[in-house]
Amino acid sequence: SSLLIVGKNGPEPAPTGAMVEVVGCLVEDGTDFALMNATEPIVSTMDDPAGDAKAFKGPLGSAKVKLLDVFPRPEALKGQKLMAKGLLIRNGAATNLNVLALEPVSKTCP
Repeated sequence: SSLLIVGKNGPEPAPTGAMVEVVGCLVEDGTDFALMNATEPIVSTMDDPAGDAKAFKGPLGSAKVKLLDVFPRPEALKGQKLMAKGLLIRNGAATNLNVLALEPVSKTCP
């Protein structure tokens, strides 16, 4: 069982600077990478990125999340469903993620 604690305004989007996780389909986006059909970023921890990716069973979303500072470059993972964890950077309508972990969820996407 899990416990969800929300603020007085109900569930709100994760704030810039929060440690979050996002799941989506990896695509090359110009010189960068992005997750398409991505879930809304949710606050997370770096305790067990691989375990969290294995446990993901939810549906994908409709967001695009640009991945920043991905090293090594994940060309080999293009087209796969991945979980990215890192620091959220909201820039106007754009959602960016300073990546600290990138873990496979499944080989196929969506």
